[in-house]
Amino acid sequence: MKIQQKRRELLFAHGRPTIRPYEAEDIKWLWAGARRAGGEIDREIFLEITQTTLQQADRIYIIEDRNSEFASGVGPVVLILATYDGWSLIPHAEYFPWTTTRNKLRCIVAYLQKQRYARGVACIKIHTAGAVQKAWFKKFKRYLPMYYVGAIPSGRPDGDEYIFYLRGRDYGSPRNRHGRDGRNKRDERRNGCAKVGVGESIEHKPGSDTPIPRRDTEHHDWSRVADIGNPEIQH
Repeated sequence: MKIQQKRRELLFAHGRPTIRPYEAEDIKWLWAGARRAGGEIDREIFLEITQTTLQQADRIYIIEDRNSEFASGVGPVVLILATYDGWSLIPHAEYFPWTTTRNKLRCIVAYLQKQRYARGVACIKIHTAGAVQKAWFKKFKRYLPMYYVGAIPSGRPDGDEYIFYLRGRDYGSPRNRHGRDGRNKRDERRNGCAKVGVGESIEHKPGSDTPIPRRDTEHHDWSRVADIGNPEIQH
């Protein structure tokens, strides 16, 4: 644990990434990222896909970090979409075309470390696929007390599914020790954190088909999409 803490201190020696809730005006960054990644894209199709994706999440965050693509030196590099059922948190990360490997490491470690101490979170579940992504997430064990649960062969269309988890702040609390249905602490450890939850999670590649439309985006102003990327992005 002390070794992991020391590694986190070195990782954030020059400052931590900023984690903040997603705001309506952040749609411009998603639009700029979509155009950078796919060239010409139909605006209406983009809005439809974005609206559907955001509606699947209970919690949405933007993470800003140092990046040379921005004139100010700092800007949005990761979009976090997470589902939360009152017990476990299942996050999924979308990366922008300008996000670097260093950004990914710093931002995901910062986000998971923060969620470990979030009130009401007993377990953080991470699902990923493919040997490359499995190796990528094993790197996080150098910085966080992350546990590898196991694999589900052909668990997803793109390959085997690998499951990791972290214990949250409320993992050993009285409320979670017995569970809502009277199970004891051992059963909660076995059936709570190790259980495969519904939904996507943090991956090295974007993409999610989680049918959990919980977030209310009815009043989101989907017309506020810039015709070009934010001028701070250097092309």
